[in-house]
Amino acid sequence: MKRFRKAWWFIAGMGVALMARAESQRLRVFINGTETSEVISQGGKTYVAVSALREAGAEVHTEGNRVLIRFDPPAGREQVDAIEGRRGEWIHNGTWRVRVTEVAPIPNPFGVGPGYTVTVEMRNLTNRTVSPFATGMDKFRLVDTKGNILAPTGRSIDRYYNDLPPAAGVTLKIEFGDPQNSLQELGEPDKLLILFREFGGQKPLKNFRFFLHEEKAKKDDSSSKGS
Repeated sequence: MKRFRKAWWFIAGMGVALMARAESQRLRVFINGTETSEVISQGGKTYVAVSALREAGAEVHTEGNRVLIRFDPPAGREQVDAIEGRRGEWIHNGTWRVRVTEVAPIPNPFGVGPGYTVTVEMRNLTNRTVSPFATGMDKFRLVDTKGNILAPTGRSIDRYYNDLPPAAGVTLKIEFGDPQNSLQELGEPDKLLILFREFGGQKPLKNFRFFLHEEKAKKDDSSSKGS
């Protein structure tokens, strides 16, 4: 009996030691510098939840039975070929005529901290009924003067899925913020990027880049000269 008890305690002790070792060797996964626990290790492979990728800044879209995930290098998020304009100015890429009419501070729509809302007007320049999304428009990014890149909420851009007849338009009041709730303060709104993907086997349309802070400085300078 004593030998049995000793063997039982030895096995129990080994089990605790193995569990402690496994816990100490638990794989820690960081995405864009943020640790996530939404990870499964199995068969020598590591699987990360799509929700964790989205929170880390990945562009995730679901189209039917396909899930499209895209990461852009941080240094390349602003370095895109784009048609440029200022706040209040209409610019177009042959398919869409777009302008930014208003930028205003709001609480972070994702939770904690500050955010911004940007009002964007779009008009269909084609001779067919089509939605912005169907022509490849799929990314909106707001960059502030501190280099922070803010993401839009899905509810504030849902109307860009709607079909628009020729010459018709839509106004989006897009809410931007930090999905990770890590920014306690922001710089001034500097640039709005509207980016396009391939669609229907065609090359992407030209992107849009609006300079927001520059226009504000220009207005402020004009006001000071007139006073």
